[in-house]
Amino acid sequence: MSARPGEDRRTRLERLAKELARAREEEAREARLIFLVVQLGDRRFLIAADDVAEIVRPVPLSPAFGAPEHILGVAAVHGRPWTIIELGLFLPLPRSAPKDAARTRWVLLRHPHMHVGFRADAVLGMRFAKPEEIEATRGEGPWRGRFRRGGEVLQVFDAEAVFA
Repeated sequence: MSARPGEDRRTRLERLAKELARAREEEAREARLIFLVVQLGDRRFLIAADDVAEIVRPVPLSPAFGAPEHILGVAAVHGRPWTIIELGLFLPLPRSAPKDAARTRWVLLRHPHMHVGFRADAVLGMRFAKPEEIEATRGEGPWRGRFRRGGEVLQVFDAEAVFA
């Protein structure tokens, strides 16, 4: 998902949109799931692309006075207010520790009534998996499963844990 030499922002975004559309078509044909690889502190995990409304660069936050510590503030994204949280203060996860602020992203979660997102140190790419490649791990914190392929083992984040 990195920029190619000489590629401007608009061209890069159009290319990425085409890649995601192609991935979604391939997913439908092969019954594969699409996940995003998210980095939070020193931990990497997966979140289902279907649970994500959008990934954006951070914009200015308005303070949420009197809100719990895990609420970083409220931001207007495309004219809609989004509450941005620090997952590591809310769930048993590491706190974000941006080493490279240019890679920091907000992962806005899909929900029918709530507009909540979380700060991630980076979104590192995508992984594709067949449903049988996800080992169920219900009851182990905010995780819905585990993905194993080769030497890679990544837990799958359960976005519902944010709304529970």
